[in-house]
Amino acid sequence: MGTSKGYSPPTGANWTPLKSEITDLANHLDDYNSDKKLEVSTHIVSDFITAIGGSEGFSRASRNGKNSSGGTILSSKAGRTMALRLGNVLSSIYANGIRETLQNQKIDYSNLTIDELEKNLLESFSDTASNEDIDAANKAMSEVVIELFQNVNNLDELETKIMNIVETENILCSFYEKYIFKRFKRKFEEESIKKYGPDKAAKTMSDIERALSVMLKTYQCDKKLTEIDFSTQDGEVLVQAMLENLTGYLEDFNDE
Repeated sequence: MGTSKGYSPPTGANWTPLKSEITDLANHLDDYNSDKKLEVSTHIVSDFITAIGGSEGFSRASRNGKNSSGGTILSSKAGRTMALRLGNVLSSIYANGIRETLQNQKIDYSNLTIDELEKNLLESFSDTASNEDIDAANKAMSEVVIELFQNVNNLDELETKIMNIVETENILCSFYEKYIFKRFKRKFEEESIKKYGPDKAAKTMSDIERALSVMLKTYQCDKKLTEIDFSTQDGEVLVQAMLENLTGYLEDFNDE
């Protein structure tokens, strides 16, 4: 995988202390023990949420902008749109079955292998436009779909797996976790490679991704997919509120 094309983090405001924390982590990868690296990494995640507009600003923004203090607010429009699309498809599979849902998605599954179906489903989710937000949403969705198809050999097994996931998990939280990290990585990976070299940059990104996962292990998503009609405005309200609550939890994680 290549690095992002010319993306670098903004300067000033909340980005300056965030960059210092990343430098601290990168410069002490071999010195800090696992607990210390986790501590520094969780602060990085929290401060990243603040830097991109805070939980409220980021989760509600449909275009990049500035807040009243001159700080950055990044758009999460593509992330929310993709979450809505995912919720709609999975809740449809739960209610109507996978075959009817695929037909509604204009996917002719009749002669497809399971690998070909995975590719077609990925294409149906992907947004063909490209910007920082869309690219992160596409990559996060790709990982979600790949995980859905792991250890699945046929359509019936896929349907059973999705039914179980919809009943017991909130896969939208998993998508948002991946999406947030993709937004972070897009901002900092290229600069980190230039400053610290590819190996140290990769380890730094890995520690931060791991910290994000640890932080969300204790987070409880609000609702299951079976409780929302994603074809109505309720779906839009849910995906926005879910992103706001999740990022708010991350932003305030170290204040508890």
